[in-house]
Amino acid sequence: MWMDGGRVGDRRVLTEAAVQRTLTATSSLSMIGSEARSPTSFTGLEVWYGQMSVLYLPIDSDGEGPATIIGHSGSDDTVAWAWPDRDLIVLCFTQSRGGAAMMRLEKALDRLLIDPDAYADQPEVPLELRPCLGVYVADWSNDMKEEFRVEYRQGKPVLDIPSQMVFELSPHDETGKWTFAIAPAVKVWFDRDDEGNVDCLWIQQGPMTFEAPRKGSPHELEFTRAHRVDPEVVGKYLGKYHDPESDADVEVLIDGDYVGVRNPDGVMFHLWNVPGKDAWQVRESPTVALTFQEEDGRVVSLTRNSPGGAKLVMPRIE
Repeated sequence: MWMDGGRVGDRRVLTEAAVQRTLTATSSLSMIGSEARSPTSFTGLEVWYGQMSVLYLPIDSDGEGPATIIGHSGSDDTVAWAWPDRDLIVLCFTQSRGGAAMMRLEKALDRLLIDPDAYADQPEVPLELRPCLGVYVADWSNDMKEEFRVEYRQGKPVLDIPSQMVFELSPHDETGKWTFAIAPAVKVWFDRDDEGNVDCLWIQQGPMTFEAPRKGSPHELEFTRAHRVDPEVVGKYLGKYHDPESDADVEVLIDGDYVGVRNPDGVMFHLWNVPGKDAWQVRESPTVALTFQEEDGRVVSLTRNSPGGAKLVMPRIE
């Protein structure tokens, strides 16, 4: 109806003025909790808000229409796009909170349907970037041996994080560090082994720095061995705890390379020991953290810390 000027067939539903207000950019669309512009994988476009609409306009248009794409998105990777000049509508409805399905679908639509010419001739990778391209294995927080890819796309270096999105990298300083283009506070750099081969990717976000060794490198094997759970270190936490909320028991155990918690329904969750804190983050639910309480060197209870300050103490079962 927006594409048809407010009409459905011969019937007018919206006034032309209402349609014009809807399709006029009023403010740039930024990321939640940030002033950085919301990213898009559609080539040459940036995202704006209209009245009750999301609009994609050419970069450097300063919000002056008409919009190339109109529509709106919702939570959990749900979106509607419409191309007025193409008489084309694409709808996608999923339940995949926290993922990057829409960004990847944008890229596929752009490459295969909307602007394939932009992908036909890829520029040559600069010599200084070639050693950095490849796959790096992340194993922190809610990333469990996730494969991050450093690639060169459409003349720009990018870090492809499958569980999130593709981040364009911008040069940071003369030391060889990079930043996320949409989040300059996040820094990225690479390390080399004694033979000069790039074997590690580092990501710094706030006070924490994360190390991702290159897949298949000797460093990956060393890193995995060094960070594998040591039963002698975590042994004091292992055992059963009583959950008074469900009146059932949970079990803390070693599951492969990780400390795991099996709930009363038999579902396994995995823990990540947050550096510098006496807390274990639940990888599959990062807003929840577990802490262990000790008396005279013996673990006596497990506390679940949920968003909003809610706590649930689970006494240890002897």
